[in-house]
Amino acid sequence: MTINEDRKMRMEQEKKEMERRSLDQLKVFNPLDEDRTVIWDGFMHPFPAKKDTITVRYLAKKFIRETIDYMINLDEQEAVDKENAKRQKAGHQLMTGKERETFANSLELTTSNDKLRAKYMKMVYKGLVKNYGFEPSLDRVQQKDTRPADVRLMEQLDEEMPAVEEVVSDDDKKKDLERSISETKKN
Repeated sequence: MTINEDRKMRMEQEKKEMERRSLDQLKVFNPLDEDRTVIWDGFMHPFPAKKDTITVRYLAKKFIRETIDYMINLDEQEAVDKENAKRQKAGHQLMTGKERETFANSLELTTSNDKLRAKYMKMVYKGLVKNYGFEPSLDRVQQKDTRPADVRLMEQLDEEMPAVEEVVSDDDKKKDLERSISETKKN
């Protein structure tokens, strides 16, 4: 097998595994007071408020990402509204777009904040319910060959090359013959 054939085979296996995993069943929870809808390929997939939903992985991932982003944006909006109310009471102007961005960054209310995302992820993602089409069998599970390259290459060459006949010297033939005769005389 050439390197390109091996690479192509591995890529095909990875693609099949990704397709299989995309159909896994995951449980998600909508912690919001409003129903959420995920649109995928032109179809609407509802996620009722304050309820668990079991759905395929690709829809669950999209729901999780969109819901967490939405929740972070709601938190940011609430903090900005409070700050603007304080400013208005004090007779100052409301925040501009740039000030709002700086304010949100100072409170770490951004969608790129991993700690905040992890906090919401624990609320929304409830886990794997079922592996789609997963049947552990020896055919599907391939273990990585960790033997040294020389050992693997020699084994590959042994399979490809014809068997080599053993070369025996005349002296060795005589000794083997004498030994076999002496053994037969003993018996």
